Amino acid sequence: MGGNAFSSAGLNTPRMSPSVYTFVRNECQKKLSELYVCVATPIEGPAKKDYGDVDILVCLERRAVFPRDELDLTIPQPRFGQDILGQIGEQLGASRINYLPGNKSANYALPWPDHLLPAMDCTQPNGTTRPSENKKAPLHVQVDVQIDTTVDEMQWHLFKHAHGDIWHLIGVMIRPLGLTVDEEALWLRIPEIEWVNKKQAKVKLSSDPADVLRFLGFSGRGCTETNLKTTSNGVVKCVSSADANDDDSRLLYEAWSQPFATVQDLFWYLTTCHWFFQTTPVPVTAESAEGAAPLRSNDRRRLASRPLFARWINEFIPQLQEEGRFDDALPVAVVREHVRDAAFSRFPAVRETYHERLHAFLVQRQRDFIKKEVIKPSVPLDVDANKRGVVVSALKKIILEGDQTFGITPRDTLLNVDGLYESDRVKAWVEKNWEDVLESAWKINGQRATEAMRKRDLKRKMAETDNRE
Repeated sequence: MGGNAFSSAGLNTPRMSPSVYTFVRNECQKKLSELYVCVATPIEGPAKKDYGDVDILVCLERRAVFPRDELDLTIPQPRFGQDILGQIGEQLGASRINYLPGNKSANYALPWPDHLLPAMDCTQPNGTTRPSENKKAPLHVQVDVQIDTTVDEMQWHLFKHAHGDIWHLIGVMIRPLGLTVDEEALWLRIPEIEWVNKKQAKVKLSSDPADVLRFLGFSGRGCTETNLKTTSNGVVKCVSSADANDDDSRLLYEAWSQPFATVQDLFWYLTTCHWFFQTTPVPVTAESAEGAAPLRSNDRRRLASRPLFARWINEFIPQLQEEGRFDDALPVAVVREHVRDAAFSRFPAVRETYHERLHAFLVQRQRDFIKKEVIKPSVPLDVDANKRGVVVSALKKIILEGDQTFGITPRDTLLNVDGLYESDRVKAWVEKNWEDVLESAWKINGQRATEAMRKRDLKRKMAETDNRE
């Protein structure tokens, strides 16, 4: 919320200096550790001068994990809702609580620490003091707490929200590659489906932070402008000055266990992604750049509200472009295929899921095409409207559902080896057989109409008999 959750309520929640932020964070974690086994805050962004709020994630309620009596044995795990969120507020000593949708999180307004009230800690980011009408208003700190369902979910959320806006940058980097990162996992998108159904197009790769980092190629060594080298095959790589025998796991841990010292360190770290220099970069403005997709609306909003994101888009990427770092970039579509194959190799189970979902989509899309563009147009327009509706309906059942009610079925299969219809075969079969199908379907339709009428008459006669009695 950036520290603005209580602005409409008239509470004064100015941005915090690092000293205030650190004190409040540590005190809140200590208090919440009495309620929860797991309590943590995502790694802060680099070189931050002030903070709008404190974010804390919790998981595994102590009373449920370590029950003290029979009452504790009845506590569900995990527990959500305003009751437990209210208990968290009491534990923190909150003056006010703003419950958020989903009943898993809330904003808490805590009194500003008395011993950290000097004016220097209450100064706005631009160096100005608060408006005079707020000078006498009690100061508060905004603390946002979220209850996670499992430890794994909590680990992913800590990872996803680490280093400030880093995932906004990574998201823009990997989106053209067919990858998406959200609050659940890293996903591979199926290009044939995503323009129709974004949710159906996503195939889960992993929700394990270490797997995601290794797949994307982020090294723990980091990268600087002086150690970027071009390999023999023309691919730009980060050549570390560190010992080549260093353990990658340790280096990954170091990169994701503390904030980056500077914004430039974070930027150069992102260039260690496997495919960073192989693709056309994002456009440097909201306008479309040649070979690159334009920024989306939410990205344009971030340009205006997120300084780190703006520096990445408007300063760092242009710097690399001017230096010719992307001169040998491949077409995005080509690199996207490389990324897909790398995903199949790294996560073997994904290949089957990917192809099954794609095949099911293509089958359904073709069925819709056969219905609208092949079967119906193949029946002459000059046929009586009622009869044409009957025969078209029957043809759809025969061809798409294998219905044998009408006594006419295709002798030769209309499907190819991939289980998809051959449109030309379907069209030829309909044109040859629609009259026979119409004769059979019209007869069956008449019989059904007669039977329905007979049942209605019988029902009416029974009702009349009952009324006379």
